[in-house]
Amino acid sequence: MGKQILIVDDSSSMRQMVGFTLRGAGYDVVEAVDGTDALAKLQPTVQMVLTDLNMPNLDGLGLIRAVRAGSTCKFVPIVMLTTESEDAKKAEGSTRSRPSRTTSSRSSTRCARGSWRSRRSSCRRRSRRGTGSA
Repeated sequence: MGKQILIVDDSSSMRQMVGFTLRGAGYDVVEAVDGTDALAKLQPTVQMVLTDLNMPNLDGLGLIRAVRAGSTCKFVPIVMLTTESEDAKKAEGSTRSRPSRTTSSRSSTRCARGSWRSRRSSCRRRSRRGTGSA
């Protein structure tokens, strides 16, 4: 049994596309049509949430606030996948829903070993020289 990921999107085609990709990579996928449905399906076995921003009933920001306010899945990683282009909405998502420990895509990178490190770290220098190990 692979790691479980919860996909939350009101677009069935988006859920199918992301779900197909994740299942092909060996993950177990749970799908929800909006934030309210996601909260009903969120279990401690879920190890990551992928959510859209704009959804009926409970949007992505409301979902993130509710998950972070809970006790069982408070620290589960949440990734927002959205086609939202309005800068104000994106800024609201990055500041209002941020957990106590975050990683900015501008200041960090993922090493081959799977750990997050600063882009100025030795991990990046090793990967540039091709001497890093996986």
